[in-house]
Amino acid sequence: MKLNYIKKYAFVHLFYLMKFKDAEEKSRMLRKASVVGYQEEDDLILQTTNTEMLLKDRIHDLEMDVRNIKNRHDRQMEENDKLVQQLTEKETLINSLDNQRRDLKAEVKTLKNKETQMIGDNSDLAEENLCLQKQILHLKKAQVHFI
Repeated sequence: MKLNYIKKYAFVHLFYLMKFKDAEEKSRMLRKASVVGYQEEDDLILQTTNTEMLLKDRIHDLEMDVRNIKNRHDRQMEENDKLVQQLTEKETLINSLDNQRRDLKAEVKTLKNKETQMIGDNSDLAEENLCLQKQILHLKKAQVHFI
């Protein structure tokens, strides 16, 4: 945009130079136009250089941000993998403990049934024992009478 301005400015000055009849005036105007053109060109180069440096700095900063974010992401993914592994281990342990709990409940139920059966058997045996002791007592009395 400024380059078009410089060209237009130079063209206008050349046009005026043609109008002036005096060679010295033409020469002075050409030098003035040349100095102004060089100054504007230097200003544009300086401005472009500054802009380029700012953009390079910005690119560098963004590249650093990307590297840092990638490193953070990698660390987070490693941590997530560890947590998933721990979760899997815990789920396996929970399933194992649930199976043990079910087995123990079944065993407790079986043992309670056996206990109930044994208590019943014990009662039956106690009654039978009592009956047998009564019979023994009767037999002893009968033997004493018999002797």
